[in-house]
Amino acid sequence: MNQPPSSETDITAAQPPPVVRAGGGAVLAAGALVLLVALQNFTGFILSTTATAILLVITPLGLASAVAGLMLMRARAGSAVAGLVASGLLFLASTGWLLFSLSGGLFSLFALLAPGVALLAIVLSAVSLGPCHRVVKARARLAAQGFDLGM
Repeated sequence: MNQPPSSETDITAAQPPPVVRAGGGAVLAAGALVLLVALQNFTGFILSTTATAILLVITPLGLASAVAGLMLMRARAGSAVAGLVASGLLFLASTGWLLFSLSGGLFSLFALLAPGVALLAIVLSAVSLGPCHRVVKARARLAAQGFDLGM
């Protein structure tokens, strides 16, 4: 007996599940951590041109990841994919920065943590793809019925 979902089940399904919120939080945390890495290095050290260029690339990636994390926490359409892509790029960039900075003798706890948090964000974003899609579909069904939940 496969019945179409009722409005009540759609309202329940329109709430972001915990895995989606956790994925969004991880993506947001990864972006914020990379922004802290950039802030720490820009304000605390005299950097070479290469280091400055790398940080100027990493900074917008961190900002984009933080925004994608906020969107994912609210289960917006396409946010799980955006979080996955942003976290993947952030993982590559933060790992590159970590290797570059350690090769130059610069040790930073933020830089050490950033690739790990970005990797966690990748995993949680990937796990969030299905649940986030179900939330978006439930919201679309509610909107078609005339319900605007403000989500």
